[in-house]
Amino acid sequence: MIRKIYVTEQQEEAIEELVIATVEDICGGDDTPAYRMFSTIVEESLCNALFRKFRTNSFAGILRKDYKEAIIFLARWTPPGDITAMISFDRRIMI
Repeated sequence: MIRKIYVTEQQEEAIEELVIATVEDICGGDDTPAYRMFSTIVEESLCNALFRKFRTNSFAGILRKDYKEAIIFLARWTPPGDITAMISFDRRIMI
């Protein structure tokens, strides 16, 4: 039987911090109306995509061998078009 080795606690924290930073970046910062309105939707979409890709339901469930790939995935992830459209529309209204 092959033993699965999962990310370390530090790696798990790094993934979580990158998720938070990505959500803030997509929403234009954590002090914006877009962040207040859409951060939960963006975070759910991002986490769902990450968990689907790595066949898990938590950051801790990512295999250690997949850690770098998970970081690259998060760095390259873009929200689906419908979420991008909502954020863009909201930003235009706020201007």
